[in-house]
Amino acid sequence: MVVDDEPALCRILERIISGEGYKVIVAMDGEKALALFKEHNPEVVLLDLMLPGMNGQEICRRIKELSPVTKVIFLSAKATPKGTAELRELKSEADGYLPKPASSRQILSSIQKVLGNK
Repeated sequence: MVVDDEPALCRILERIISGEGYKVIVAMDGEKALALFKEHNPEVVLLDLMLPGMNGQEICRRIKELSPVTKVIFLSAKATPKGTAELRELKSEADGYLPKPASSRQILSSIQKVLGNK
């Protein structure tokens, strides 16, 4: 599942991920993401941190409450806050973190890693 409020990025991520044989579900806000999550129960969620309404951290917490085994990878256009409490908190909540923009290789590698394929 891809959750991001940028339509162009959603299309790019969908193309990259589906090109590797994965089924991709796209949501552009938190409420839609949670509804689709409950319906489809995806194994991995690529989740933007900065969304209108409900932010990525809140969506992640709700997803993990519904399915602790689901893997969540945060996406963020913010510079990676290495060494800060914020980065430690993000890593404790999610299973991965990717900066925007991320290369196709980084995206696929992160998905494979959380699925245990690498």
